[in-house]
This record gives sequence, C-alpha cells and structure tokens, in this order.
Amino acid sequence: VTPPAPPRASDEPLVTSIGPLEPPPPRRPRWGMPGVGAFISSFHPRAVPPMLRVNYARELVSWAFLPVMLGVIEGGTVSIVVKKHFADAPGVLPAELNLAVAAVTAAPSMANITSFLWAGLAHGRAKVPFIGALQLATAAMVLLLAFAPRDVLGLAMFTSLVILARVFWTGVITIRTGVWRANYPHADRARIAGNMATVQAIILAATGCVVGRALDVSATSFVVIFPVAAAVVLVGNA
Repeated sequence: VTPPAPPRASDEPLVTSIGPLEPPPPRRPRWGMPGVGAFISSFHPRAVPPMLRVNYARELVSWAFLPVMLGVIEGGTVSIVVKKHFADAPGVLPAELNLAVAAVTAAPSMANITSFLWAGLAHGRAKVPFIGALQLATAAMVLLLAFAPRDVLGLAMFTSLVILARVFWTGVITIRTGVWRANYPHADRARIAGNMATVQAIILAATGCVVGRALDVSATSFVVIFPVAAAVVLVGNA
C-alpha cells in the first residue's frame, strides 16, 4: 500500500489555533434613552418595504390629523362638554342632562352596531372615495356641534350630532379594513396597522388633554375648538 503523499505547502492551514473571539463593543443609542430611537424610526416609511412606502406615508400623515377631530367626540371628552355646557341651561332637567351624558359616552359602542350596514353599502363601490366622503360627513357633524343652542332643544341636537358623527366614523373604520387588506400584504399589515393605531392613540390623548384644559378656562371654549378640529380633517382628507 502506497502511503499518502504529504500535504503541499499551499494546503497547509495558515492558522493552527486562535484565541477566544471578543464580542464587539455595544452600540451606543442615538437617543438619550435606549430603544427610543428604534421605536421612533419604526414609524418612518423606510421601515416598510419600498413598494408600500408611498401608500404608507400618505396614510400615516392622514392618521396624524384625523384623530384631532375624533378626539373631540370621544365619549369621555364630549360627555364633559355636555355636562359643563348644559348644566344650568334653561329647560334642561337633571334627568335629561344625565341621559344625554350617558348617550354621548356610549355613542362609540352604540355606533359599532352599524358596521354591518356600512359593509353592505360599501360592497361594489370605490372604497377610498367612500371613506373620504364619510370623513367629511363626520367633520360636518362636529362643525355643527358648535352651533347647538344652550337649551333643551340644543341638548337634543348636540346629542344627536355626536351619535351621527360616531355612526359615520364607524363606516370609516369598517371600510378601512378592506383598503388595508388591498394595499398591504399579510406579512406587513399587522405592523403597519399597529403604527397607525399608535399614532391615533397619541393624538387622541393629546386632544383630550387640550379640550379638558380649555374647558377649565371656559365652558364655552368648545365653540372654537370643534370647528378647528373639523377643519383639520381637510388636511387629513387631502
């Protein structure tokens, strides 16, 4: 048996042993608090695939403005407006005022019952123009709230407008699901929807704080705040 030939110089390993590898130094966060920079950058259009960036950027701007209007008709916010503005209104009984407060507080939940109606109405229609029309209808209801007189009829008008605004907004939420399903693939849809929901929650909270502070200054300040909130929709709807 012929013994194997010795290895050539080119086949010999250059390094026979190495010491333990040292871990790379930790990266310093770009922001003052670890994780804050990564969290904020996750909302940037560059964080989504290139084909989705145009639609995502447009919707992100839209949902940064639309919650300003939605914030003034949130149940907890608008119920305080009703309580402060109509507390001593002529002809308004305590029982009527309490009923109105309960109605506007429960308006978001009651309006959700109409979701199946909006799903049927949107079937076979162009979804994006339909959503835009519903957003403008909601803004019109918010604008009219500023003109409700301070009496028993005004209380009924105010309560009805809040409920109608929430019904129209339920249509926006219902149809928006179909638009997102068409615009974003399943792998990215949950993350994008989460970003939109986070932006909406932050703006809603900030709007509620502003409205509450304004009502502390003057119980009639909503006659200025509500038209401004309705006008902001024009930016989000553009």
